[in-house]
Amino acid sequence: MTELHRYTSPVGMIDRREVYRYLGCGKDLPDPRTVDLVEMLCKQMEEFPMEAVWSRLPLADGYDFGLGKAGTSLTANLKGCKETFLFAATLGLAADRLIRREEALSEARGVIADAVASAGVEAGCNRLCAHLSDIAGEGKYLRPRFSPGYGDYPITAQQPLLNLLSAGKLLGLTLTDSLLMLPTKSVSAIVGISPTPNSCRRGCEGCDSLNCPYRI
Repeated sequence: MTELHRYTSPVGMIDRREVYRYLGCGKDLPDPRTVDLVEMLCKQMEEFPMEAVWSRLPLADGYDFGLGKAGTSLTANLKGCKETFLFAATLGLAADRLIRREEALSEARGVIADAVASAGVEAGCNRLCAHLSDIAGEGKYLRPRFSPGYGDYPITAQQPLLNLLSAGKLLGLTLTDSLLMLPTKSVSAIVGISPTPNSCRRGCEGCDSLNCPYRI
């Protein structure tokens, strides 16, 4: 039986550069009014609690966990790992309500709120991974988290991963027919535990999705 662990913590510091990347600003700051709105929303979002459930599992041959074929991208990410953390995390309905509230004021404000919430769940996941790194133990190093839909790892792995973590029961996470998670600002991921430091890249520069609108 899979041993599950709960985690709850405020989102913490949101990288404003991530928000501007989601807004498509590149290296340039938007107008001052947008900067002020981003700052206001970030300060609110940083206090939101992120809830997660995680499990530590040995890494079986084939890297499938019963979740479907890993593919070359995930296999490369986990090369040399003997264990993994699996997790599902969410900002819950509070983030969705914030986005809807801003959308009611204007479409532009809704877009900005969505970008802040996307950066917020990333910040929360970074904080969770720092927590998992402490749990991993001395001489253990975490690989960058890898989610269904990255590279050639199929998005269809999303449901079995959530099932394995009892994320529906414990976090209220569900999937739409198109396999998007609800609440919307939620993440599921696999994190390799390596016996050696690694040079795996994080973020856009390490992603194989060349047609992503947020790529820089």
